[in-house]
Amino acid sequence: MRFTIHPAYSGDEVETFLKRLPMVFDGEGEMLYDKRNQVKRFVLPSGRPVVVKRFKKPILIQRIIYGFFRKTKARRAYLYAAVLRHRGFGTPHEIAYLEQRRMGLLSYCYFLAEEDGAPAIYERLVAQRPFDRVIADDFAALVAALHQKSILHGDLNPTNVLFHTRDDGHHTFSLIDTNRMRFKALGRNFTVYECLENLTRFDVEDELYRYVLRKYIECMGWEIEPCFSRGIEIKRSYDERRHKRKALLKRFK
Repeated sequence: MRFTIHPAYSGDEVETFLKRLPMVFDGEGEMLYDKRNQVKRFVLPSGRPVVVKRFKKPILIQRIIYGFFRKTKARRAYLYAAVLRHRGFGTPHEIAYLEQRRMGLLSYCYFLAEEDGAPAIYERLVAQRPFDRVIADDFAALVAALHQKSILHGDLNPTNVLFHTRDDGHHTFSLIDTNRMRFKALGRNFTVYECLENLTRFDVEDELYRYVLRKYIECMGWEIEPCFSRGIEIKRSYDERRHKRKALLKRFK
């Protein structure tokens, strides 16, 4: 087992918690998310709440890759949080990451962060009808700002973007599930195709997607109609590929 603690959180409390974490994760804490990965809320002895994400145990080939050749998901989440803040975007402050290994191969890895406590945009854009157009506009501007700062978020699922409402009725955002992000050096832009393809990760019903796509193109300063048509075609192709993958996986279950 090895771990890294952010200097701002150095001290016995976090280190003691990390050393116990693999033994107590299953039996303690409040479950916030329980699917492929698990997310729990813990409270440290000082009263500080922390959120811990345990990534699913990788299959053998992944254990080798993450053991020797690639940064683990927990480590990437830890490192990418700092990059996001440096480029002006909100994300819960990283506290630490922990990796369990056996004979050099990765077993489980954990990412610890501050608790944000804000709701996800899912509440206003998916669960609510009609969807909130102000938050949809602000979200489109957020994605455009990410792309303009040479960042692609790997999973723009509406549960992965938390929002805070400002006094003027608009919103600021906090990004989570950041381990699959892609970065380029500032000033090196992604292509129009890469940007529009990245937006397909915003997996919502068609009316909302089209609305956000159009607002996003406006924020990027692109010519609206040809880019909108291209964005819809890219989304259609993405959905077809995804459905084929799901159908193939069902055949082997």
